[in-house]
Amino acid sequence: MSTMLREAIQIRKEFLINQLLSIGVYKKENVQLYQLCLSDLEREYRLFNEMGKTSEKRKH
Repeated sequence: MSTMLREAIQIRKEFLINQLLSIGVYKKENVQLYQLCLSDLEREYRLFNEMGKTSEKRKH
């Protein structure tokens, strides 16, 4: 794997972890976020992002 790709993955993981932390998600099934692979972080982020959009629609 090239250095650029590895760096891009790490940057994306850090972004997703920070986003999840900001909404109060610290673990997934007793596993720390930093231990998850990129695809698991993406899945968790999408899940909570969709939940947020759904609750916003209900408010209006």
